[in-house]
Amino acid sequence: MITKKSVSETRLKFTSLQDELQVDDVIAVTRRGEPEMALMRWELYEGLVSTLEVLSDRELMEQLRASLEDVREGRLVTLDELEQELDGAIQSNAHEDSR
Repeated sequence: MITKKSVSETRLKFTSLQDELQVDDVIAVTRRGEPEMALMRWELYEGLVSTLEVLSDRELMEQLRASLEDVREGRLVTLDELEQELDGAIQSNAHEDSR
């Protein structure tokens, strides 16, 4: 939820504003009725920064799109199948290393 507060109101209540903010609340600090800056809890800020980092990573986004396509097309494996596949790969590598 976004709440608007003027710069002067924000200045007067600054030390108590943290008590007003829930995790996903934002205070839009306004000057002459126009938003100038935002106040938010640190957890929300960190989440926004992390999201922007993921969205700006082209390779990661391509992998995510490919994964979503796999899900839509039903190309899935169970956890048991994955564990069996990994166990087989580990045993195969161990056998090759022992030669």
